[in-house]
Amino acid sequence: MRSVSSSAIGALKGAVDEYIEFNRNRIVLSDGKAVREDPGAQKAAADALRVVDECKTTLFKNFDILADKTENDVPLDMKERVKMRYDSAYVMTKCAEAVNQLYTYCGSSVIFRNHTVNRAFRDIQTGRTHVANVPDKYGRNFGGVVFGRKSTDFFL
Repeated sequence: MRSVSSSAIGALKGAVDEYIEFNRNRIVLSDGKAVREDPGAQKAAADALRVVDECKTTLFKNFDILADKTENDVPLDMKERVKMRYDSAYVMTKCAEAVNQLYTYCGSSVIFRNHTVNRAFRDIQTGRTHVANVPDKYGRNFGGVVFGRKSTDFFL
């Protein structure tokens, strides 16, 4: 259900933008090195940006399929419906993993509630607990449908 997962894409985008700005000139107190020179911090930013792009691309691709099918009065087949359900649920896992890396490279100042990355971290982790955002069952269902089984998702 896109209504309970898409917000994580925007939250992650806001978090990575703040992460880059926050860490651009920050020096780590323990070793005196610039965070921007840390390969792990660089990869965390790159991965988060990739996740945002990947999730948005999938979202818009699925919307295009839905619009095309609607305009042509062609129903989605069950395989398409189950795949889109899995795509939607998996957003939270991808965003949670990415924001966790950002959180890690912000240092101890990220623990304060007013820190933007902390807020995104909490929001994404909270959204991840929604029943529609637990991708394992939707992935198993999609895999089963791919192998010819009937969908076990009674909402579809």
